[in-house]
Amino acid sequence: MFTITCALGAFQRSLISVDSPYDRFKYWGEEDALSKAAKRGEELFFVHRFECYRCHLGVMFTDNIVTSRSGQPEVGFHNTGLYDPCPASVPGLVEITGRAEDAGRFRTPSLRNVAVTAPYMHDGSIPDLRGVLAHSATAGRAPGHPMKDSMIAGFTATSAEIDDLIAFLESLTDDAFLTDPRLSDPWPEDHPARAARMMPTEPWK
Repeated sequence: MFTITCALGAFQRSLISVDSPYDRFKYWGEEDALSKAAKRGEELFFVHRFECYRCHLGVMFTDNIVTSRSGQPEVGFHNTGLYDPCPASVPGLVEITGRAEDAGRFRTPSLRNVAVTAPYMHDGSIPDLRGVLAHSATAGRAPGHPMKDSMIAGFTATSAEIDDLIAFLESLTDDAFLTDPRLSDPWPEDHPARAARMMPTEPWK
C-alpha cells in the first residue's frame, strides 16, 4: 500500500495543466489567446460583487494548496448552502473531524478545466456552470444556513455578465493537457478495469 500511494502521488504531481487560453494570455503574453467576453469575465471574477476570487484564487484557482512545507493545515473547506442544516446526514469535513459544524463543508476545488467536469457540487446536483452561478447568485439553496460561508452572500448580474463569466471559466480549459496521450487510460478497450469504471453510481441525496 505504501508503494501504491507513493506511485499515485508521484503521478498526480505530474499532472500539470498550465496551457489554457487564459494561461497563454495571462502569463505568456498572447493578447489574442483570450476572447473579449473572457476578458470581461476575468474582470468580473475578481470584483467584490461576485466574490469568486475569495476562494478560487492563485494560479490554481483554489485556497487549498498544501505542501510538505506549508506552515498551516488545510483551511479551504466551505459550506455553500447547498442543503438545509442536518448535521446527522449531510456529508463533508464532518466525516473526518466528527464536528457538527463541519457538516456540508467541502474542500475548494480548482477551477482549472472546470468547464469539462460537470456535473457540479459534491453530489453532482448542478448540471452546468450556469446553474452553479445561479446557485451563488441566490446565496445557495439554503440562504439561512447558519454554517454557510459568509462569502456566499448572493449577487445580481445581467445575462450578459453571466455569459462573460462562463466564457472566462471556459478559458481555463487546457486542451493539450486533456488530450495528452501520456495521460490517457492505459487499459485496453476490452479490459475489465474500464467496465468497472463505467458502472453507474448513485449520487448522494
